[in-house]
Amino acid sequence: MPQGKAQNQKAYYESVWKSIRITKPSTWSGWEVIQNFEGKQILEIGPGSFPRIPVKGSYFIDISKALLKRLQILGGHVFYGDQSLTFLQDNFFDLIVAFNVLEHIENDDRTLEEIKRILKRGGYFYFMIPIWKNYFSDFDFQVGHQRRYEPKELENKLSENGFKIIKWRPAGLLNWFYSFRWGRMIARHFCVHVAKKEIMSNFLSFIVKGGLKLWGFLEKWTQKDWQIGELSPKKRTTNLEVLCTKI
Repeated sequence: MPQGKAQNQKAYYESVWKSIRITKPSTWSGWEVIQNFEGKQILEIGPGSFPRIPVKGSYFIDISKALLKRLQILGGHVFYGDQSLTFLQDNFFDLIVAFNVLEHIENDDRTLEEIKRILKRGGYFYFMIPIWKNYFSDFDFQVGHQRRYEPKELENKLSENGFKIIKWRPAGLLNWFYSFRWGRMIARHFCVHVAKKEIMSNFLSFIVKGGLKLWGFLEKWTQKDWQIGELSPKKRTTNLEVLCTKI
């Protein structure tokens, strides 16, 4: 990503995350997996204001200094950064979580190598990513996505970097909506206008006053069953949750 664009993305997310209250991890889909790791060594990469893991005693890395300060006050161990994990200890974590992160990173293979290095043997990597390259749109570009993944490509990438897929499932509230070109156009224009200062305050007000709880409820309500075996999502699926283990 060009340096100017990267700086704009950091400024955008800094303004968003400092304004939205931090939610409880039990609000979100995936808690049924993550709750089994309470009390263990857990890291979340790029949590934003919606951490999927318990804050107290857990580790976080993010590009928002304002967010990290709030997580630290709540008892989290925090690190500032956007891509590099090289400063973290080998074979330390039982679980690493990264929801909507890998698609933002230019060298995702390098990040996967580092995630493997800092995971304990038999540790777990739980993540969400957008899929299908032909769905890439101005919306993806606007929010800082480097790519969308092809399922087979993702399988090979994980295998080459020392991970075995345990299970996966379709994810995302807007699967049907975003699978249409007009849906992606609407999403792109929404994102552009929300980024404008005069609209941002109203949007954040909605989120703070209960939008997050509604979003979390709908995310759980539309949650799909876990699948075992090769990644074979339907074309109307726009995101995948994947749980894999270090081998």
